This record gives sequence, structure tokens and C-alpha cells, in this order.
Amino acid sequence: MNSQILDHKLVPKVTVIVPVYNTELFVERAIISLMEQTLHDVQFIIIDDGSTDNSLAIIKKVLSRYPSRQELVTLISRENRGVAATRNQGLELASGAYVIHLDSDDWAEPNWLEKLYYKAIKDDADVVISDYRLIYTTKSIYINQKVDGTGLCCARNLLTGQLHGSMWNKLVRRSFIVDNNLTFLSNINYLEDFIFVMKVFLSTNSICHLDLPLVNYNQTNVSSITSSINTKKINEIINAISVIQNLIQENKSAYTFLSNELNDFKLRMKFTLIYDSRKQTPSFLWAINSESNFAIFKSTIPLYMKVILYFGSKGYIMVARFLIYFVYVLKRL
Repeated sequence: MNSQILDHKLVPKVTVIVPVYNTELFVERAIISLMEQTLHDVQFIIIDDGSTDNSLAIIKKVLSRYPSRQELVTLISRENRGVAATRNQGLELASGAYVIHLDSDDWAEPNWLEKLYYKAIKDDADVVISDYRLIYTTKSIYINQKVDGTGLCCARNLLTGQLHGSMWNKLVRRSFIVDNNLTFLSNINYLEDFIFVMKVFLSTNSICHLDLPLVNYNQTNVSSITSSINTKKINEIINAISVIQNLIQENKSAYTFLSNELNDFKLRMKFTLIYDSRKQTPSFLWAINSESNFAIFKSTIPLYMKVILYFGSKGYIMVARFLIYFVYVLKRL
């Protein structure tokens, strides 16, 4: 199935790209949050990336409840190609002045697009970044984004975790994307959004912040591709880390400015991979990013990460494993 309901007659204010893959438990809420946006003149591109559950049927059912929005929606269903290729297809179809993405297991506040769009217009910005909420089963946490004035400062904050790497809280001018030939790497489906955001930050200083939590980042989807770990994911993340490093090293001013933060990022990602695979950590993970080991105690990562990575770097794997288990137990208290 490949259906385009109706083309826009006018240039939309915003294009929203929604990749969908097997999110039947959450996609209804996501699509409803789009259909109830307060901003009009919005193009919605929803791409079902070969789902094997009822996601597509649920999407169609929700859309049927909003006849006034139907002409704004492009709905596509096709074979699975991965989230990066899906995002690229959305960019190819986009016609809005600005572009943003929403993952199908998350949802947006009703004023998400309106607030971001008018902030972009007011500041004539290439990029607007909002705050967001982490949503757990019994609580939510407001996450403030640290947005500094320049692209390099934002890239630094991205590497240190003070800015999230997802696309759903970043409205980006479409002409800026086109002029800079920005795309997602089709062979990378983990951290693909982080890489794209890094490209954006290395290409502009026209970035502003909206201190409102406009997106709800779902932490309850245990089947999410960002919440599970396997060998394929590990290898793609290692590849993505290499891509991010190359992007920075190819830009001399960026590398000079970001070299310390790059080491922090590589150490943090190494720890994350080891921690997430703690039940059966592949032995090779302890050796990745070893060129950054010299920076373990100089880095800004938490002390417990430093200690665990240090023991691992010295070959005391059993000690490091015990400490990881200890950290895991403490986090569950």
C-alpha cells in the first residue's frame, strides 16, 4: 500500500515526519496528538515501515475521526527499510517551511507545533529546540535543554548529554536542510537522529531555545529499538560513534573546540553499551574506544562510570562486572 491522500495547495508552515514500526500499543496516542495540534497548515507524513502488528490499521482508524485533517496527511505503508531510510523518505516528501519528527511511541502537547513555529518566525531561526518530559509508568520528569548561542556550543552540549539527540524537540528550517544537503545515513538505524542533529549544529549558529516541555518522551515501551540491546545494535552504535567522530575531526575548528567532549561522549557510550548488555557483555566491548582511556579521570562522566571503565581498561573485568551489578542494584532501590 502506498497512498497519498491529497497534496497541499499551499506551502505548509510545518512538515511532521512520523516513522512507524510495530508500536500498536502507543501509536493511537501519537496520531491523536498530531491531529489535535493547534497550528493549522501542517503537512503530516506518516510512514509505516513494514509493521507486522496492527499499527497501520490503528492509524487509519484514528485518521478517520479527523476528516478536516485528512487533506493534510500523507500516509504510506511499505516494506521495512529501517528508520533512517524512513526519515529520508519523509524529508524527500516534505514541503513545509520547517520540518520536525515525532516517534510513534511518543506524543506531543497540543501547542507543540504552534509554539515552535512562531518562535522560529520571531527569531528567524534555522533551529528551535524545546524542553521535554520523560514519561514513566508512575511519574514524569521535566528535562530542560541547555541551548547556548552557537552551533559549536550546542554540539558540545549534545556530546555531554545536556542536549538530547532526538529530532522531536527540534524544529528545523527546511531550506537550511536542503541547502546543506543534510540527510540520514541509511545504513545506521541507531543514533541516526543524533548524527543528523550533529550535522545541523556544525552547519549553523541560528539556534534558539523554547523553555517549554512540548514533547512527552515515552520510557515505557520495552520493545523500542532504543531500549533493547543485541549484537546488531551494538555494531551499529559503534559505527555511529565512528561517524560522529569523523564529522567532528573533519572540521578543524570543531575538533579543536570539541576534542575533550568527544572523549567524554565516547567513554559514556562505551559504558552505556557495557551496562545495557550486562547480562552477557561481549568481550570486545571492553576494548572499544580505548584511545579515549587516557581521559577517563579527566572527563565529566559520573565517578562510578570512571571507576568501572578504569578497572575494565586495566583488564580487571570481573571487578568491573561486580561494580556494574552493584550500580544496577542501587538504581533499582
